[in-house]
Amino acid sequence: ITFNFSACHDFDGNNYTTVVIGNQMWMAENLKTTHFSNGTGINQVQNNSDWNNLGFTDKAYCYYDNSTSNGNTFGALYTWAAAMNGAKSSELNPSNVQGACPCGWHLPSDEEWIELEMYLGMSYEEAYALGWRGTNEGDLLKTNFGWYDDGNGANTSGFSALPGGSRKNGLFDGLNETAIFWSSTEYFHLNHLAFNRSL
Repeated sequence: ITFNFSACHDFDGNNYTTVVIGNQMWMAENLKTTHFSNGTGINQVQNNSDWNNLGFTDKAYCYYDNSTSNGNTFGALYTWAAAMNGAKSSELNPSNVQGACPCGWHLPSDEEWIELEMYLGMSYEEAYALGWRGTNEGDLLKTNFGWYDDGNGANTSGFSALPGGSRKNGLFDGLNETAIFWSSTEYFHLNHLAFNRSL
C-alpha cells in the first residue's frame, strides 16, 4: 500500500491522506469540509424534519447525530446536491466534477468506481451489474477496525473506508455498520437520483 501526502486539503484547512490504487489516486479519508473550495459555506442542517424537507437541489451537510466528534472521525454526510455543487451529471473517467472536493480533486463517476472494483478483482459482468455484487472487494476497501459485529475488513487496498452511516428521510442510520459514497453519475439519467457505493 502506498499512502501519499500529496496536496489534498480543503478550505477549512483539513489535510487528507491519499492512496494510489491501480492507476487511480483516492482520498483515504472521508471528506469533512464545511465550505466549498471558493469559501462559500455549505448549509449545516441538524433538525430531522428540516433535513427531511430538503429538496433535490438543496446543498447541505451534517455530522452523524449532529456530533462534531463523529464528524472528526467519520467525516460529514452530504446531500448529492452539495457533493455536486451545481455540476451536471458525469459518466466520464475522470468525471471532472469538483463538487465539494478540495481544489485539484473531483467526485468519482460511476465509471471510476467500476475501474476501482475491477482492479480489486471484480469481473466486468459483476462490475456493471446493479445491487450487491462481487466477492471480497468490499473487504479490501474497509478498515480493519470499527465495523460492528465482526464486519471489519482487511483494508489491503489502503482505501480505509469507515462505517460513517447515513441520513435518510431526516433519520440517522448505520453508524459503525455502513459506509455510502456518492458518484457524479445520475442513475440512468433520472434527475437527482445518483449511483453510489455502499459497504
